[in-house]
Amino acid sequence: TWSSSNTYIWQTSSADKGAVSITCEVKDPSSNLTSKTISLRILDPTIQEILNKVADNYALINDKKMDITITSKFSNDNLNLMIYTRQYFKKPDKQRTETFSSPDRPEANKTEIQISVGTDTYLIDPKTKARAHQNLATEYSLTQAQLNQMDEVYQLQDFINVHAITRIDTPQDLANGLVNLEIIPRAELGFYSKLRFQIDYFKGLKTRSLTYIKENNLDKLKESIEITDSVKFSNNAYLPTKQIKTLYFDEGNLMMTFDLVNTQINTGLADYLFDPER
Repeated sequence: TWSSSNTYIWQTSSADKGAVSITCEVKDPSSNLTSKTISLRILDPTIQEILNKVADNYALINDKKMDITITSKFSNDNLNLMIYTRQYFKKPDKQRTETFSSPDRPEANKTEIQISVGTDTYLIDPKTKARAHQNLATEYSLTQAQLNQMDEVYQLQDFINVHAITRIDTPQDLANGLVNLEIIPRAELGFYSKLRFQIDYFKGLKTRSLTYIKENNLDKLKESIEITDSVKFSNNAYLPTKQIKTLYFDEGNLMMTFDLVNTQINTGLADYLFDPER
């Protein structure tokens, strides 16, 4: 359509999804023409595609080691509490967190070791070697199927099958590569009554996660996690470098800021690191 306006709006629809070419022609009063063609890709990902992007990204960042500093405040009061940890993450059922008494994290100042192997968690005193043991499944009376449905990354198809998932993002969200999902369990689950995720579709990162639980027949926000900074690695994986976790209580909100530094991936972590007996 020829027009003297310098603006033309093309309202896309789901039928336009995928690769498209747009050609713009301009002519002067003497009908001299010039034109330019650009190629675009119009996004309208399915829920499966959105969650696959997240799962694909996290598949790249198994076998990682990083230092984490945690600072906390309760409502508006700084707690002057800082926790220094080093985390080893081989895969979901093999995680280890070491806590230190100072930011330089010397081995001699290690104060606690937490090892998760499957559904078992061990707390170990590095000086006395005393161990405390907790099993997530038995502690919360969860079956393996219930555990699977809580894991949208490593048990993705189970997660999709047992939830009603809808897109709640706006056109402007999607223009920025962000999608928002509302996720409701098809059967009652004590850990949450509803989830909301904001996902950076280009990075495959959950940039915000909201967890609700049913109270007096209403969904009440209990926890939020927001990634405020991330970094891209040479294998094209994206990792958080800062995230804020907030727990919501009737008396106020506990906000914890996690600063993640010195992250290494594909480190070749040895299995013995995750053996509580050793």
